[in-house]
Amino acid sequence: MPSAGASTKLGSLLHALVIAADWRECCAELASFQPEIFPATRLDIYVPGVDQSLARVYSTHAPWPEERAIDGGERALRTWYARMAYFWLVKPLVAAGQVCGWMVLARRHVQLDKAIQTIAEQLAPMLALRLRDEQAQQILAMNRQHTARLEQRLRTNDALMLQAILAAGTAHDLSNLFTSLLMHSQMLLQDVPAELQNDVSVILRAAEDGRHLLQRLQHGIAPPEISLSIVADPAATIKDVIELTRPLWEARDTIRVKTDIDETALAYIRPADLREVLVNLLMNAITALSSGGDITLGARVAEGQVVITVADTGVGMSPDLQQKIFQPFASTKAYGRGLGLSIS
Repeated sequence: MPSAGASTKLGSLLHALVIAADWRECCAELASFQPEIFPATRLDIYVPGVDQSLARVYSTHAPWPEERAIDGGERALRTWYARMAYFWLVKPLVAAGQVCGWMVLARRHVQLDKAIQTIAEQLAPMLALRLRDEQAQQILAMNRQHTARLEQRLRTNDALMLQAILAAGTAHDLSNLFTSLLMHSQMLLQDVPAELQNDVSVILRAAEDGRHLLQRLQHGIAPPEISLSIVADPAATIKDVIELTRPLWEARDTIRVKTDIDETALAYIRPADLREVLVNLLMNAITALSSGGDITLGARVAEGQVVITVADTGVGMSPDLQQKIFQPFASTKAYGRGLGLSIS
């Protein structure tokens, strides 16, 4: 039987474990009372870990690297202490009918007496309750975090849904405006003098491309399908793009737009889709050349494929920005950002 002093200390320890705020405080109380309750005895506490391993959550000894986790469950636990020349007692910590951990009392080269075993029997239920409480608190904290993430996702989805509804209404109104612009441009093209017909044709193509882009937006921004029945002339499309953007770069005397085109190149792509990509790239290049420079649009045939390039003499993009160029709103500009290459 435990001595009167040990029994008194055990009662004080049990009371301290009851009022401890969390497992960390429980460990502090164990460390304080253990030398008197379990003199010259090692006390370790393990909980179930990952993949049948046991993780140690308390020890009177400084942890050795190989002691922090033991693979193989309770049998491996007993084997480890035997191999380390300990006399040991492994006590499952059971709460609400479930094993939530293991308490190990061990002495090297000295057997554990009956008094130690009796104290262990009395201490184990309280340790099991505190471990179970700690594990429940951890699960509750994880559930709260998961709930918070779900609530944030719901708020984001609601905001996106509202934006989608507003965008659908705006796209419908813009489609009507583009239809009106197309009709008036077509009528104007028949009546304007010959020297203005090219400018009106540019306006007409821009309106057609705008309506085409709106149709893609209304259908979920699906990537354009490749059709072998639609053939684009990259040379002609590049010239269209230069005309569409001429007011932007021609007003800047320090920017020169050049071409390097293989006139024989043909590609299976909708001209409107190709113009959309090239206009985005060309406008980005114009913005990037704050101090002026050259922009070259090229098209060539290489290994049976058409390679189309837009190059400028600016400072280029950082590796980080290169990884983001196909993400919506990715830009170095502080404002005026659009979907850009993400829908091209």
